[in-house]
Amino acid sequence: MNKTFGLSKKIYFSLVSAFMAIIVTAYFVIDSQKKTIHKSYSDIASNFIDSVAILYIDHFINLLESKITLTSREFGQNHVFNRYFYDEGKTTLSHMMTVISNSPELNAIILADTQGDYIRVPEKASYKKKMPEEIIKRPWFIEEPNSPHRIKFTEPYQDSVTGVSTVTVSAPIINTKGRFNGVLAFDINLSQMNKSMERLLPPIAGNIVLLSDDGQVIADDMTDAEPETDGYRDIMPALKKSNGVWYDDERKLWFFSHRFDGPRWMLVYSVDARLLTALTWNESQKVIYGFAISLLILLFFGFYLKSNWDKALIKIIGHIKTGAPNGWGNLENMLSEEINNTRKRQDALRVESMHDPLTGASNRRAFDMALADKLSTHKHFSLALMDIDNFKRINDTFGHVVGDEVLKGLVSECRSIFDLAGCEIYRYGGEEFAIIFNNMPPEHAWTLLEKCRLSIRNRIWREDIKRVTFSAGLGSRVEDEESERLVERIDKLLYRAKQTGKDKIVVSDSV
Repeated sequence: MNKTFGLSKKIYFSLVSAFMAIIVTAYFVIDSQKKTIHKSYSDIASNFIDSVAILYIDHFINLLESKITLTSREFGQNHVFNRYFYDEGKTTLSHMMTVISNSPELNAIILADTQGDYIRVPEKASYKKKMPEEIIKRPWFIEEPNSPHRIKFTEPYQDSVTGVSTVTVSAPIINTKGRFNGVLAFDINLSQMNKSMERLLPPIAGNIVLLSDDGQVIADDMTDAEPETDGYRDIMPALKKSNGVWYDDERKLWFFSHRFDGPRWMLVYSVDARLLTALTWNESQKVIYGFAISLLILLFFGFYLKSNWDKALIKIIGHIKTGAPNGWGNLENMLSEEINNTRKRQDALRVESMHDPLTGASNRRAFDMALADKLSTHKHFSLALMDIDNFKRINDTFGHVVGDEVLKGLVSECRSIFDLAGCEIYRYGGEEFAIIFNNMPPEHAWTLLEKCRLSIRNRIWREDIKRVTFSAGLGSRVEDEESERLVERIDKLLYRAKQTGKDKIVVSDSV
């Protein structure tokens, strides 16, 4: 005799099957969502550390490089290494005091000749001056410069004057005849960097440290007097090999990092893996609650069907035809909207990380990426480097607010000319800009750049500035020329324009 299930048993079997299906579906959906949310938090952390690196540390490095390059050029032109230097002449000291008084990011300035004789500002009255042979052994001393644009950042070391950990940036001093006369060194104010990093508000609780190339801590976001030094040297090789994200299974920490091109520093943001897991679970609770409500609704209907099986049967048939109970669709839409909003925030941060916040021009990072793309794909282009003439005088005379308006006005004027030709202007650093002329020989690029120069020169400024001009170097890539060599060659053309009267464009001889 064939046995068949009664209607009640069929209903129970269907309910149990639906119950198990919801549980299995919930497991896979929640697991997938956890991975998505975890990746979202990782992307937010990566974008945060990239933004801090670009908007603050990169700006700080560019400021130091620009300032030491400009100051070393001025000392090279003024021939400070004469008998007045060795007597610590008033002119040299006065200029050094002017630089350091306008540079809160510096602790000291050191000017040394090639033999080790030096001047240090400020100098302690009780401090016994170092012998020349001791000076040439200092980590910042440059014996033979490869280029007048070579800038050296030291590893952290204990300063013999202050007795605290110090990082020094130095540059060679080349006179107007091209001879190496000495070294200019800036002791960086690390305590100011610490204070600035203490004010950072990361999106996820964690620690932020700035590391040197060998893993020594330069600055951190802790409120203690000295930066922490725990174990970063041991994990530095792994951080260098990672693509910006690395998990330390031993310490149960996630590390998000950004490495700089100039001094080879690394900004590291560490987050406790348990905290990230807790945040992920917290975000997943909405879906968990949704499935729990679905299960409760299913149980409610089970009891309802038990007492009203004939009416419940009709409702079950209706649900089979129309889909899951009400509530699930709304939760899914909420999750989708939340993920889309997170992606929009990530896209906005990515755009901000590629643009200069003051002028709106593309920034140094965008320039490096664009130039690398041009060179790797062998696309034809011309490159120009331009620098506003006497910009420091504008800042000193009218103030930095007016100086900022000049920078914004220059970019706006240039864009009105370059955008129509498909060219891009980048803020290279300080008052220096780079322009990539796509698919354009230097002759045509010169025409556009000259039009821009005349437009800036003839512009009437709202401030009491009589005239703003710029100097520029222009050229194209020589066959198989590397990016560093190309930029260095164009920069020399810019330097020649500066040295031969300013307000002009110097074009490469190879054109």
